[in-house]
Amino acid sequence: MNDGACSKRPCLRKTRSGGDDVDGESETDRDVGLDVSDSPEWLQTIRRVRPGIVALRVTAMRAFEDINPGTWYGTGFVVDAAAGLVLTNRHVVTVGPIRAVAYFDQNEELPCEALYRDP
Repeated sequence: MNDGACSKRPCLRKTRSGGDDVDGESETDRDVGLDVSDSPEWLQTIRRVRPGIVALRVTAMRAFEDINPGTWYGTGFVVDAAAGLVLTNRHVVTVGPIRAVAYFDQNEELPCEALYRDP
């Protein structure tokens, strides 16, 4: 499996939720396009996992092996909030030196560093 891990500092934030509207749809639900007409089980699942989903912006600062310098985006998910570990695919973190930022729910941004790349 070609997975990389990203560790951010400090540890993950506490989950925050938006206020509810009259129709039962929260501000955060509207921000990510959740529809209250979806099944309650599906909405509950999305609300539970959404804080653990991460968008990553990765910048390779110089050419390394077969990778050219540049910036690209990928996704990952939190595997250990206490340790600040995020799992993503190897092609997202590449094999060379990188600078990365993790974007969480509620627009929180935290710097990352690659800890491991499976060859």
